[in-house]
Amino acid sequence: MKLDLERGMENLRNVTCKLIDKLQKNDYDSLENLMDERQKLLDNLEKLHCTKDQYRDAVDQFQVITFQQKLSKIMAEKKHKLKEKIDDISKRKNLTKGYNKHIGASIFSKKI
Repeated sequence: MKLDLERGMENLRNVTCKLIDKLQKNDYDSLENLMDERQKLLDNLEKLHCTKDQYRDAVDQFQVITFQQKLSKIMAEKKHKLKEKIDDISKRKNLTKGYNKHIGASIFSKKI
């Protein structure tokens, strides 16, 4: 059981590192598969009947929390940057629509 726990934690750390790497390289296409794999690992770890101390020792040994925090930080930064880009595109689209409506209305209201 302890060997399964250690192997699972090591795999979890490795998948988390892959996720971090893919996010840093802006390779968003492979994220879904890695997230699914990570969730399966977490589900398998949950099924193991380990004590809290064994689980905590394995988490500390493989520095899972450290990598999880790094992943969360990078995901939050990427999310923020993407949200800013979307907001900027939305503002530009609204400005263009408003400008075109205003200009179009004034052109066609004049007598020729």
